[in-house]
Amino acid sequence: MNKAYEFEFQEHDIEKTWNLLQDKFSFDKKKWKERFAAYAEKQPSNVDLIHAFFKFGNTFINPVLNDILCRQVLYPTFNNLTRFVLTGKNQNA
Repeated sequence: MNKAYEFEFQEHDIEKTWNLLQDKFSFDKKKWKERFAAYAEKQPSNVDLIHAFFKFGNTFINPVLNDILCRQVLYPTFNNLTRFVLTGKNQNA
């Protein structure tokens, strides 16, 4: 993700991202949030919640989204989704 967007991304944007994943892709928000909480808990103390969220999203959510959307494995769908949460603009337009 572009560092400028990553800098702007705040903890409340994490919840917005979960809501978008639930609304658009039928993610079970409660279960995914539980998975993320367990993941974040295991991160070193120098990794803040936002960076843990991006690491989690790119490791676990991105492959699922790319599979759903029939995209290449490394396509940055999760990063584009988080940019959309910040800007309200489609990154592919």
